[in-house]
Amino acid sequence: MSADIKKRIAVGAGWMVFMRLGDRLIGLVSMAVLARLLLPADFGLVGYAIVLLAILEIFAQLGVENALIHDQKAPRESYDTAWTMNICKGLVLSVGLLIAAKPAAVFFEAPQVEAVIYVLAILPFVSGIENIGTVDFRKDLAFHKDFIFNFLTRFCGAIVTICLAFILRDHWALVIGMILRALLRVVLSYVMSEFRPRLTLSRFSEIFNFSKWIMLQNLLHGFNERLPALVIGRLSGPQALAFFNIGFEIANLASTELAAPIRRALFPGFAKMNQDRAQLADSFRWALSIIVLVGLPIPMGIAATADYIVPTLLGWNWLDTVPIIQILCFQGAVVILGTNSHLVYLALGKPAITAWLSGLRLLVLVPCCIYWVGIYGAVGAGLALVASAVVVRFTDYAIVLPMLGMRISDFAAQIWRPLTGVLAMNAVVRLLHTWLEQSALQPYLLPKLAICVVAGAVTYLAVVIGLWLITGAREGAESYILGMIRKFLVARRLLPNRDPA
Repeated sequence: MSADIKKRIAVGAGWMVFMRLGDRLIGLVSMAVLARLLLPADFGLVGYAIVLLAILEIFAQLGVENALIHDQKAPRESYDTAWTMNICKGLVLSVGLLIAAKPAAVFFEAPQVEAVIYVLAILPFVSGIENIGTVDFRKDLAFHKDFIFNFLTRFCGAIVTICLAFILRDHWALVIGMILRALLRVVLSYVMSEFRPRLTLSRFSEIFNFSKWIMLQNLLHGFNERLPALVIGRLSGPQALAFFNIGFEIANLASTELAAPIRRALFPGFAKMNQDRAQLADSFRWALSIIVLVGLPIPMGIAATADYIVPTLLGWNWLDTVPIIQILCFQGAVVILGTNSHLVYLALGKPAITAWLSGLRLLVLVPCCIYWVGIYGAVGAGLALVASAVVVRFTDYAIVLPMLGMRISDFAAQIWRPLTGVLAMNAVVRLLHTWLEQSALQPYLLPKLAICVVAGAVTYLAVVIGLWLITGAREGAESYILGMIRKFLVARRLLPNRDPA
């Protein structure tokens, strides 16, 4: 893997993680403000419409952007076709919302939601006319532009919605805010990209041959994501569903806040080396080692401290989420271990594999979820997710390793130090937990949580760096991250520059 592409991917991953964290921060602040200006019923009405739109979108995920990124020499006609396909999708979704508005109001037993859905029906069409040229921000590894584009729309959209809430004081502030944010995104897409798309479907067959598998994968992924909640809500009731949803959000922090934005940066880089399997394999190893090194301790650390995290952040009424979080954290760790393989399939033009793997996951998840939720409630859904994740991960690596000419030992070499580190971290935190419950700090949650977090982090870093040094301090994730930290400190003149002139 060339040093230039590796550096650009690493910088891009940093931009994407920063964008995700900024998006979450803006979301939390705006939610805190809006919650004081509007009633829960206002959020509920809009929530019904969003659920309906999300269900319709499951069947309309085209994946044309990935098709353009995969085709490094895509002509203008491909961009024009992708833009036209997005417009057609937006029109179909808008019409679908208009048709479903009245039945949805009856189903939810909320007559007011009908008008909300009618107004929000414009949203998919507006999103569809967004300039397809912005896909080049990622394709050309210009991730700073992607950050600016997404961050500005999110920030300005939040400000507009808050101002509307001050004026209107009802659910229409949220509705109009969503539409204005979509319009702002469209305007900004044409300001930031010089590309001017035109209506055509001349390249429809080429794009559809690639994106049809992404559509199927997105459809299956949508069912996989919503199945546990549907089964819990049907068999265990709303309270169990609330526990599961909160537990899922907490347990999957590593995959949502770290792995997801990094994947957004990795795919364009992988696509640039799809003609060189050796280079792609080297990139896969490099990305896997970094994500596992940084990401694996997060779910495992959350699992070890869940009985302190939950009462500290959520209160004692949410203690039933602790076992759910601990099980889902294991599932999150399994996800972290295989977060890049589907990007390889896309880069090599084999998106069908990702669809079949999603189908396999659903095949395992359905019976396990129904059976275990009936016995264990929301905890059973966590067990089902773990079982499906493990089956898919083994199958996944049985495919991707031979495809890249890698051996199991190559894979193990990237993960054994972080795995050893998290095992040591958990052992230390468990022992510390037992001691704290018998100490004078027993009544104080926050100090106990802080002590466990610091001790766990120090243990993990000490074990990983110690093993790296013992094994010869070879080039790898540890050396790359330490090198990036050193360059940052040297650039800020916090460390002397010892490089030869």
